[in-house]
Amino acid sequence: MKKMFLTSSFGYVEKLFKNFLENDLGLENKLKGKTVALIPTAALVENIDIHIKIAMEIYESLGMSITLLELTEVSETKAKDLINDSNILHISGGNTFFLMQEIQKKNLSDFIVKKVENGLIYVGESAGSAIMSPDIEYVSECDDKAFAPELKNTKGLNLLPFYPVPHYQSEPYKESCDRLVQKYKDKLHLVPFNNIQAITVEDDDYNLVTLQKI
Repeated sequence: MKKMFLTSSFGYVEKLFKNFLENDLGLENKLKGKTVALIPTAALVENIDIHIKIAMEIYESLGMSITLLELTEVSETKAKDLINDSNILHISGGNTFFLMQEIQKKNLSDFIVKKVENGLIYVGESAGSAIMSPDIEYVSECDDKAFAPELKNTKGLNLLPFYPVPHYQSEPYKESCDRLVQKYKDKLHLVPFNNIQAITVEDDDYNLVTLQKI
């Protein structure tokens, strides 16, 4: 059973995530003491990593332990072992092409797909959401492919029948996301969502949820 929570910026939707765990899955209390494997790799080619620290704080507030899984620093076997030992796999944001390059290098594409299809809770953040699409070429309007010179192909993990567009109408990505939508709106099934929205997935049930402002 697929259980996925896809975001633009995880820190903005902490409440939606906890609602997803508790209301939709009944898992929040059960996850105390469990482990999340957090892959920060996409951020290596960018200058901002505050979103990684925020994600760690959220998981700590749930009583979970965090294993940072930097794909460029571990072997294929070690990466798979760490994911196997985790209850949640969180892949954070950055450059989508660089992220997929490193996933391919460690032969993790099929492995991650099988784990998620068999019930591993998946949390995607920006690039981590986009890689779940059938193909990541569409994000070239937002991300620079030059950061991934060893990328074999642009095939995504294909766990979604559509193409998420994180950060839609959200600065500083508004202009690039607008270009993406205009280019592909008649070619691909796009699902744009902003920083206070998330896409929840349970098997083949997909929902766009929005944080309610008070």
